Amino acid sequence: MYELRTDGQSTSSFGLFTLLKALIPKSLDSRPLRLRELIDAPFVWARKSPFYDRLIHECYRGGLKSPRIVQEAVNEATILSLVPHRMGVGWVNGTARWRCPERVVIVSVSDLNMPLPLSLVRRKDNTSPLLAGFIADVQRLPDVQTLRRK
Repeated sequence: MYELRTDGQSTSSFGLFTLLKALIPKSLDSRPLRLRELIDAPFVWARKSPFYDRLIHECYRGGLKSPRIVQEAVNEATILSLVPHRMGVGWVNGTARWRCPERVVIVSVSDLNMPLPLSLVRRKDNTSPLLAGFIADVQRLPDVQTLRRK
């Protein structure tokens, strides 16, 4: 658990991560994929983000040496809106399943090992049972795991 100082108020934060998943049109096979199976797929790709270089490296390592990017997106919401119209395959955070359009499926990519950070920050003195329940629910999500800090 980290301790942060923000505007003179003591807050605490703990590290979580979620996995990156492929977003594909529902009409395609929704079994787990391997990166090399996406060699010919058109991609709706997020513009240069903090994770861009890492994602390119992971794709290259898994056999997807040169992704065919047909459309750049400014954020995940844009990817979620373009993939249902069959513009291509996209990458989304595993937690996107809660806001996923009907015409797409989020699938695992078995050889993509790219956890993404997910942070929750709260006031250290907040003892709200509602907040405690929310934190416990987030930690129990199947695609979210707590990072152990020493």
